[in-house]
Amino acid sequence: MKSNLWAARLVIFAAFFDLFLQFPVVAPYAEELGASPVYLGLIVGAFSASNIVGNIVAGLVIDRWGRKVPIEIGLVTTVLVLILYAVSSTPDQLLGTRLLHGLSVSVLTPGAFSMIGDSTTGGQRARAMGISGTLIGLTAVTAPPLAGIMGDRLGFTAVFVGSAVVMLSVAVFFWLMTHSQERHREIKNSEGKFLTGVVKIWTRPSLLLANFSVFGLTVANGTMITVLPINFSASESGMAFSVYAVIAVLVMGGPTNRLSDRWGRAQILGSSLGIMAIGLSIIAALEGFGFTLLGMAVFGLGFGLLFPAATALVADGSNIDERGGAFGMFYAVYSGGVVVGTFASGLIMDIFGDATRLPFAFAAGTVLLGAIVLITVSRVFKKSSAAGIFTAAPEFMRKTRNS
Repeated sequence: MKSNLWAARLVIFAAFFDLFLQFPVVAPYAEELGASPVYLGLIVGAFSASNIVGNIVAGLVIDRWGRKVPIEIGLVTTVLVLILYAVSSTPDQLLGTRLLHGLSVSVLTPGAFSMIGDSTTGGQRARAMGISGTLIGLTAVTAPPLAGIMGDRLGFTAVFVGSAVVMLSVAVFFWLMTHSQERHREIKNSEGKFLTGVVKIWTRPSLLLANFSVFGLTVANGTMITVLPINFSASESGMAFSVYAVIAVLVMGGPTNRLSDRWGRAQILGSSLGIMAIGLSIIAALEGFGFTLLGMAVFGLGFGLLFPAATALVADGSNIDERGGAFGMFYAVYSGGVVVGTFASGLIMDIFGDATRLPFAFAAGTVLLGAIVLITVSRVFKKSSAAGIFTAAPEFMRKTRNS
């Protein structure tokens, strides 16, 4: 089980290293190929748009046929797709590559987080998800500046070839770590029960709360990856993403990763969205690279609090037979938020100019609205019977009473 846990974390590292490596380079690469601001937004968001469909389908696949084989196929396919970036020479070709890329990686995060959820219990999940989240943070620390340096010195295509090498290496290690492990049990529901289960996943209150919170987060992320690389150099935007990531790593890797295990998920989700709204407001209202770094640091604090709580809530709200579908839905919403953020940012810049700070004001308003809704829901329904959403996880409470 521990081997599967760390194999899953290795996949998470690869998936998000690949994702964060794109942040400083995709927008300027598209601009170099001749994309207009609106088309640039479409290219940046195309990855997430196709990822939405892929996540939903992938989540259902890994529930029916296990976690391991779909993940291995996704890793190898992604290697091939990354090579296509190097041969793209027009905005249209880059758009097509982005769509394929979003599909190829769509199985990785739902499969890996399902493996982690399968291997942990409710009172330990936020901590386990926090540790896994630190790997995401580490990729955000290392990948954007690395991509910025490589993009400046070696060209944009070198970034994607390098990502392909990392993905191939992880595919090999994942196979070595899991090939002797027994596959997760397959689901043998009839079609009717299977479809009924999908509907339940999409309407379950705990999962709706998790998805609502991550949507606000990723609208902001979509804004950042579209606007920052246009307003700053590749190295500067890489530094900004690194500041965001360092703070998030410290929060997710420390004792704070258990806050939602102690106090309940919804309270932490609402508070973390409020913190992120403050960070975005700083970037929107105050000019200068120093204030941008400050805003990114505050946003990283909010992200570090939100991610363990949201992913733990997804695992809490699903059983092993449907966890892949639950995480598939979660990451589909994750991608949907990026699509909204990137497209809205491109549209705003097209109307008001590249230097406008209005995309960050839009993102701050979206996140603040999410915070208000979650905090209100938390207070109104605190005494709800929906265990684990508004109260500490049962396993944690038992340990506290026995200590």
